Amino acid sequence: MRKIAPFLAALAVIVLITGCETGTTTPTQKIAEVAKAIRIGTSAATSIGFLAIPNKAEADEIAALTADALKTNVIPLLQGDEQALVGGLGKLLDLSVFDNPKLAKVKLLLGTALPLLQKNLPDTLIESATNKLRPDAKAYLEAFFTGALDGTEAYLGTPQGSRAAPKFEQLRANLAK
Repeated sequence: MRKIAPFLAALAVIVLITGCETGTTTPTQKIAEVAKAIRIGTSAATSIGFLAIPNKAEADEIAALTADALKTNVIPLLQGDEQALVGGLGKLLDLSVFDNPKLAKVKLLLGTALPLLQKNLPDTLIESATNKLRPDAKAYLEAFFTGALDGTEAYLGTPQGSRAAPKFEQLRANLAK
Protein backbone atom coordinates (compact mmCIF):
# COMPACT_ATOMS: atom_id res chain seq x y z
CA MET A 1 0.00 0.00 0.00
CA ARG A 2 2.83 2.40 0.87
CA LYS A 3 4.53 1.71 -2.45
CA ILE A 4 1.57 2.90 -4.48
CA ALA A 5 0.67 5.98 -2.38
CA PRO A 6 3.30 8.26 -4.02
CA PHE A 7 2.14 7.06 -7.43
CA LEU A 8 -1.48 7.88 -6.61
CA ALA A 9 -0.54 11.31 -5.29
CA ALA A 10 1.52 12.05 -8.41
CA LEU A 11 -1.32 10.86 -10.64
CA ALA A 12 -3.77 13.10 -8.82
CA VAL A 13 -1.49 16.14 -9.20
CA ILE A 14 -1.01 15.45 -12.92
CA VAL A 15 -4.75 15.16 -13.44
CA LEU A 16 -5.32 18.39 -11.55
CA ILE A 17 -2.68 20.27 -13.52
CA THR A 18 -3.71 18.98 -16.94
CA GLY A 19 -7.42 19.27 -16.19
CA CYS A 20 -7.31 23.01 -15.61
CA GLU A 21 -6.38 24.98 -18.69
CA THR A 22 -5.21 28.55 -18.50
CA GLY A 23 -6.94 31.33 -20.36
CA THR A 24 -9.94 33.56 -19.97
CA THR A 25 -12.56 31.84 -17.90
CA THR A 26 -15.41 33.01 -15.77
CA PRO A 27 -15.43 32.16 -12.08
CA THR A 28 -18.20 29.62 -12.73
CA GLN A 29 -16.15 27.95 -15.48
CA LYS A 30 -13.10 27.84 -13.23
CA ILE A 31 -15.12 26.19 -10.46
CA ALA A 32 -16.43 23.62 -12.95
CA GLU A 33 -12.92 22.92 -14.30
CA VAL A 34 -11.40 22.48 -10.85
CA ALA A 35 -14.34 20.30 -9.74
CA LYS A 36 -13.91 18.13 -12.83
CA ALA A 37 -10.19 17.69 -12.12
CA ILE A 38 -10.91 16.80 -8.49
CA ARG A 39 -13.54 14.27 -9.55
CA ILE A 40 -11.32 12.62 -12.17
CA GLY A 41 -8.27 12.56 -9.90
CA THR A 42 -10.21 11.11 -6.97
CA SER A 43 -11.85 8.53 -9.22
CA ALA A 44 -8.49 7.41 -10.59
CA ALA A 45 -6.84 7.30 -7.17
CA THR A 46 -9.73 5.30 -5.74
CA SER A 47 -10.05 2.70 -8.47
CA ILE A 48 -6.30 2.19 -8.83
CA GLY A 49 -5.97 2.16 -5.05
CA PHE A 50 -8.26 -0.84 -4.79
CA LEU A 51 -5.78 -2.70 -6.98
CA ALA A 52 -3.08 -1.98 -4.42
CA ILE A 53 -4.92 -4.16 -1.91
CA PRO A 54 -3.16 -7.51 -2.42
CA ASN A 55 -6.11 -9.74 -1.57
CA LYS A 56 -8.72 -9.38 -4.33
CA ALA A 57 -11.57 -10.72 -2.17
CA GLU A 58 -10.74 -8.20 0.53
CA ALA A 59 -10.49 -5.39 -2.05
CA ASP A 60 -13.87 -6.36 -3.50
CA GLU A 61 -15.47 -6.40 -0.05
CA ILE A 62 -13.96 -3.04 0.88
CA ALA A 63 -15.08 -1.54 -2.43
CA ALA A 64 -18.66 -2.77 -1.91
CA LEU A 65 -18.71 -1.33 1.63
CA THR A 66 -17.25 1.92 0.32
CA ALA A 67 -19.92 2.26 -2.36
CA ASP A 68 -22.59 1.64 0.25
CA ALA A 69 -21.13 4.20 2.68
CA LEU A 70 -20.89 6.81 -0.06
CA LYS A 71 -24.39 6.16 -1.40
CA THR A 72 -26.12 6.04 1.98
CA ASN A 73 -24.16 8.50 4.13
CA VAL A 74 -22.16 10.94 2.03
CA ILE A 75 -23.87 11.67 -1.30
CA PRO A 76 -27.30 12.29 0.29
CA LEU A 77 -25.67 14.69 2.76
CA LEU A 78 -24.01 16.58 -0.09
CA GLN A 79 -27.25 16.82 -2.05
CA GLY A 80 -29.56 17.47 0.91
CA ASP A 81 -30.08 20.12 3.53
CA GLU A 82 -27.26 22.65 3.49
CA GLN A 83 -27.30 23.16 7.26
CA ALA A 84 -26.87 19.42 7.80
CA LEU A 85 -23.95 19.52 5.38
CA VAL A 86 -22.32 22.39 7.24
CA GLY A 87 -22.84 20.49 10.50
CA GLY A 88 -21.17 17.39 9.07
CA LEU A 89 -18.37 19.20 7.27
CA GLY A 90 -15.64 18.31 9.78
CA LYS A 91 -16.56 14.62 9.63
CA LEU A 92 -16.53 14.68 5.83
CA LEU A 93 -13.12 16.32 5.66
CA ASP A 94 -11.54 13.94 8.16
CA LEU A 95 -13.15 10.99 6.32
CA SER A 96 -14.69 9.70 9.55
CA VAL A 97 -17.52 8.06 7.60
CA PHE A 98 -14.83 5.45 6.89
CA ASP A 99 -13.86 4.87 10.54
CA ASN A 100 -15.20 1.31 10.35
CA PRO A 101 -12.20 -1.06 10.73
CA LYS A 102 -13.17 -2.77 7.47
CA LEU A 103 -12.90 0.61 5.70
CA ALA A 104 -9.51 1.62 7.11
CA LYS A 105 -7.80 0.91 3.78
CA VAL A 106 -10.23 3.03 1.79
CA LYS A 107 -9.65 5.84 4.26
CA LEU A 108 -5.95 5.54 3.38
CA LEU A 109 -6.77 5.54 -0.35
CA LEU A 110 -8.98 8.60 -0.12
CA GLY A 111 -6.40 10.23 2.09
CA THR A 112 -3.97 10.17 -0.85
CA ALA A 113 -6.50 12.08 -2.98
CA LEU A 114 -7.66 14.41 -0.20
CA PRO A 115 -4.98 17.05 -0.95
CA LEU A 116 -6.73 17.62 -4.30
CA LEU A 117 -9.77 18.77 -2.37
CA GLN A 118 -8.01 20.52 0.49
CA LYS A 119 -5.84 22.56 -1.86
CA ASN A 120 -8.94 24.18 -3.30
CA LEU A 121 -10.85 24.80 -0.07
CA PRO A 122 -10.35 27.88 2.07
CA ASP A 123 -8.33 27.28 5.25
CA THR A 124 -11.19 28.66 7.35
CA LEU A 125 -13.94 26.66 5.67
CA ILE A 126 -15.26 24.98 8.81
CA GLU A 127 -15.00 28.11 10.96
CA SER A 128 -16.61 30.39 8.36
CA ALA A 129 -19.43 28.05 7.31
CA THR A 130 -22.36 28.98 9.52
CA ASN A 131 -25.40 27.68 7.65
CA LYS A 132 -24.37 27.79 3.99
CA LEU A 133 -21.25 26.80 2.07
CA ARG A 134 -19.61 28.83 -0.63
CA PRO A 135 -20.65 27.48 -4.06
CA ASP A 136 -17.08 26.55 -4.97
CA ALA A 137 -16.52 24.65 -1.71
CA LYS A 138 -19.74 22.70 -2.17
CA ALA A 139 -18.87 21.89 -5.81
CA TYR A 140 -15.42 20.64 -4.79
CA LEU A 141 -16.79 18.50 -1.95
CA GLU A 142 -19.36 16.96 -4.31
CA ALA A 143 -16.65 16.35 -6.92
CA PHE A 144 -14.36 14.61 -4.43
CA PHE A 145 -16.93 12.21 -3.04
CA THR A 146 -18.66 11.62 -6.38
CA GLY A 147 -15.24 10.87 -7.83
CA ALA A 148 -14.66 8.36 -5.02
CA LEU A 149 -17.96 6.69 -5.91
CA ASP A 150 -17.10 6.76 -9.63
CA GLY A 151 -13.75 5.07 -8.96
CA THR A 152 -15.32 2.51 -6.66
CA GLU A 153 -18.00 1.64 -9.20
CA ALA A 154 -15.42 1.45 -11.98
CA TYR A 155 -13.40 -1.00 -9.91
CA LEU A 156 -16.47 -3.07 -9.02
CA GLY A 157 -17.80 -3.04 -12.57
CA THR A 158 -21.23 -1.85 -11.48
CA PRO A 159 -23.45 -0.52 -14.28
CA GLN A 160 -21.87 2.94 -14.38
CA GLY A 161 -18.33 1.52 -14.32
CA SER A 162 -18.90 -1.77 -16.12
CA ARG A 163 -16.62 -0.93 -19.05
CA ALA A 164 -13.62 -0.37 -16.77
CA ALA A 165 -13.87 -3.56 -14.68
CA PRO A 166 -12.26 -5.96 -17.19
CA LYS A 167 -9.34 -3.54 -17.59
CA PHE A 168 -8.79 -3.49 -13.83
CA GLU A 169 -8.81 -7.28 -13.70
CA GLN A 170 -6.22 -7.40 -16.47
CA LEU A 171 -4.14 -4.74 -14.73
CA ARG A 172 -4.30 -6.71 -11.46
CA ALA A 173 -3.12 -9.84 -13.31
CA ASN A 174 -0.27 -7.95 -15.00
CA LEU A 175 0.84 -6.38 -11.72
CA ALA A 176 0.89 -9.79 -10.04
CA LYS A 177 3.44 -11.11 -12.56
